[in-house]
Formats: sequence, C-alpha cells, structure tokens
Amino acid sequence: MNFYRNAYVYFYNDKIVKIIDGNIFAEIAPRQIRKLHKTVSYALPIHYGLDSVGGKSGIIFLVVIMAAMFVVLPVVTSIFIILATICAVLLPQIIFHFGKGIDSVFDMIFLQGKNGLFCNFMISNPSDYAELRRYFKVVCDKNLDLAEKKITALFEVSKLEINLLAKFITERNKKGDA
Repeated sequence: MNFYRNAYVYFYNDKIVKIIDGNIFAEIAPRQIRKLHKTVSYALPIHYGLDSVGGKSGIIFLVVIMAAMFVVLPVVTSIFIILATICAVLLPQIIFHFGKGIDSVFDMIFLQGKNGLFCNFMISNPSDYAELRRYFKVVCDKNLDLAEKKITALFEVSKLEINLLAKFITERNKKGDA
C-alpha cells in the first residue's frame, strides 16, 4: 500500500514493514504490537528530537506564547487566534479527506512493537481503512476502531527507543549497501 509519497507499508502475516526511499525504516511483528494509536500529526520523535524545537521545548514555547496572548490581547481575540491557527493546521487534512468517509482528523496510525521499533502511516481512503481493520483484527488480534486517539506520537517513545530505531535503520542500510 502506498500511503504517501516515497513511503510504503507492507503488511504480511509475520511482519509489518515500512520502507522509505527504498530503505527499511521499521519492522514490527503483528503479534508483538505494544502500541496502536490513531493520531493527527505525522511527526515522529526520530525526526523531531524530544529536546528539539519540534519536541517538548517547542510545545512549552507555544504554551507560553498563548498565555502571553491572553494577558496582552482581549480574551475573545486570543481565542479567535488560537482557533484560527488550529483550523489552518487541520484544514489540509480535512480537505484531503472530505467526502471519503474516513476520519479527517485522526488519519495517521502509529504502531510500536515490543522490540521498541515504531512507525506511522496515513490512511488515505475508506477501502484502506477497511482492509487495515480486517488485518489488525485477524492477524494482530487488535480492534482498529478502538485504537486510542492522540494528537501526536512525539511523546510515545523513549530516547532509548529512538536510538534503537536509528540503529536499526543504520544497520539495515549498511546491509543494503553491502
């Protein structure tokens, strides 16, 4: 299945494999899935470090900015700016999924295996969702409809797991080059 440009996720009976630019990004055994979430954000901690601007410090910065807005601006104006920002961020997803019969906000699936490896992918149409729902029920014994909904998966993994995935990717790329 091609969920977005240059990335593919393959679902087998014995493994789920995500490939980006021809390189294996993650490999998870279906019966070993530890976390299954639906998320809004495509961001993964391997791309946005937990201590980077895209991580915890960025969120703290945004909270401080919003608090300052409420002090400086009238409450109605502050609420309007926050709602307009949220709409601007979610609007592309809503437009992309409009009329397709799938959740236009929680359209990303985040998976993490007991081996610590993790990946995510987008659900782009109802037939993909139906196929994935069957796969997760039959092969993984998981109900995709009951997956916990989260805004982001940025805080779902530890630094150790981020390093584990980075090591996995590096080792896989070395094997591919050999």
